[in-house]
Amino acid sequence: MKVTMVMVSSVDGIVSRQSQESVKTWTSIEDQHHLIEIVRKCDAVITGRKSFTKRIAEVPYYVYSRSQKSTDEDKAGGLFFTQKDPTALLEELQNLQFEEVLLLGGPEINSLFLNAKLVDEIIITIEPKLFGNGKHLASSEFELDLKLIDLKKLNKNGTLLVTYAIKKTID
Repeated sequence: MKVTMVMVSSVDGIVSRQSQESVKTWTSIEDQHHLIEIVRKCDAVITGRKSFTKRIAEVPYYVYSRSQKSTDEDKAGGLFFTQKDPTALLEELQNLQFEEVLLLGGPEINSLFLNAKLVDEIIITIEPKLFGNGKHLASSEFELDLKLIDLKKLNKNGTLLVTYAIKKTID
């Protein structure tokens, strides 16, 4: 199973300027279309409660929440609130025969998965904006080596779509 983190960022690495900000207020239409397209092709989405606003495709969503529990209606609609350890959640998804899982979390959820070395690929849209302050891709300190897989210019303004593989090191 492959886990791909998908994010949008300003040139200075900001993924959100303030709590509960919708990135739609500053991302390009090309990025928004890319996100919908990639979510429609995956088997499941993992996100955090703060990042989750609504499902954008009819795939199962696993939402990390410390307090919210899934109702029967949520489950029937493919929405699962979880507190599981990331490794346990991915084992569950693998047992369900999922092959492509997207991580659409915020800094906290991204850090959980990156620190556990559970992410295989990062797809990041870089918007030609500078914000100075805000939240970064992850909220904890770690170091990972990346390998460029693909780079595309999405529009005349200079929005870039960059795909990296995370190099796996042998301990």
